[in-house]
Amino acid sequence: MRSVENDYPLLAAVFQERGITAGQLVAAEGPFNTNLVGEGKSVPLGFYQYTIGDMYLEKANWRGGKSFAGYRIGTGPTFPIWFGDLETNTGGEFRAGYTQSLLQGLAIDKRRAEFRKAQIARATAEPVIIGQRIDFMRAGAIAYWEWVAAGRKYIIAQQVLRTAVERNKVLAERVRRGDAAEIEQTDNQRIVVDREAKLIASGRKFQETAIKLSLFFRDAEGLPALPDPVQLPHEFPLPQPAIPEGLGRDVQLAMQFRPELRELTLKRQSVSVELSLAQNQMLPQLDSYTKVAKDLGTESPPIDKTPFQLEAGLVGGVPLERSAAIGSTRAAQAALAQVSAKTRWYQDKITADVQDTVSALIATYSQLRPRREAVQLTYRMEVAERRKYELGDSNLFVLNLRELDTRDAAALEVDAILAYFIATADYHAALGLDGLRAREAVGGP
Repeated sequence: MRSVENDYPLLAAVFQERGITAGQLVAAEGPFNTNLVGEGKSVPLGFYQYTIGDMYLEKANWRGGKSFAGYRIGTGPTFPIWFGDLETNTGGEFRAGYTQSLLQGLAIDKRRAEFRKAQIARATAEPVIIGQRIDFMRAGAIAYWEWVAAGRKYIIAQQVLRTAVERNKVLAERVRRGDAAEIEQTDNQRIVVDREAKLIASGRKFQETAIKLSLFFRDAEGLPALPDPVQLPHEFPLPQPAIPEGLGRDVQLAMQFRPELRELTLKRQSVSVELSLAQNQMLPQLDSYTKVAKDLGTESPPIDKTPFQLEAGLVGGVPLERSAAIGSTRAAQAALAQVSAKTRWYQDKITADVQDTVSALIATYSQLRPRREAVQLTYRMEVAERRKYELGDSNLFVLNLRELDTRDAAALEVDAILAYFIATADYHAALGLDGLRAREAVGGP
């Protein structure tokens, strides 16, 4: 689990969602940055001869307004009459102004909507990361338990082969002394060869699960590390019984921790921003503006211009058809309804997931006792059959069947324990917990 959390590449990739959405949030601040705008124009030859220079700072604010301040100069011996308002005194002109939306664009505009959606996207990165983390932790846990189960089955195959090999030594001595027929040893050699083949297959499965586990289990440099067989635990941890009475609590935990619901809540917020923007765009446009200007220097040549000027006014417009706003409003309302439907479905699904995993935990735990008893009973039958064989009351064919029954029963017990621990991993995932947080939240292995 620690290895997955610290070094699993796909989880590290998902963590980059924080950086991606943080960068997008910074980019969404762009429309509110201060802009420096400049323009210059000179006409040295022609009927009209003049020079115009203009530079100003412009900045939008978070209340639907925009301000500017700058300096300009317009001089020349002859100015076109239609450019008369650009002619300044010899020292140029300082000017400033402010525009404010009063209806459309007051509560919200495209700039603020995009920034708010970027904030929500930044918050959405967290449930995305949590969801992927849960999936990877679950996959890592299952890979580990499959490796442990394959290792236990490999040990069982070794033990069964060792029994046949040791018996082969005894039979060889008995054949040498004339106490047993040579065909008896030949039959046992057939059993040895068959069990060697099964051991090879079991070893391959053990290696396969180790390779799969290495994708999650990594060394100090973050590279896949094949687990050493000596790291195989001697026994499975003691399974803990599930408590059906805690189902209601488990559903509440799942509703709290599952990232899907948090992601849908943030989706609802993002769509609500789009709806607010669309509804605002249906309002008439009405903007107020105020401008001030102060000329410096002398009038050269004399122009009809005061040294200080104040201008205020209103600019408006009424959208008549408003197709864009109406269409965006309807789309946002439909998207909200869609989110609500998905939320209801995920609430039902989360409840069903918890019910199913709790049911699986109860069922897999209930199978452990009969599987354990089956191993004990088949082993007792094997011991009894071996005694009969040693007394000459049985044969190698029947004894081999008894030994195989014990091996199969032991393998089925391993499968049952594996199913329990896989159900445990599924249970933690259904609650919205990974294997590390599950200990704190619900206890257990």
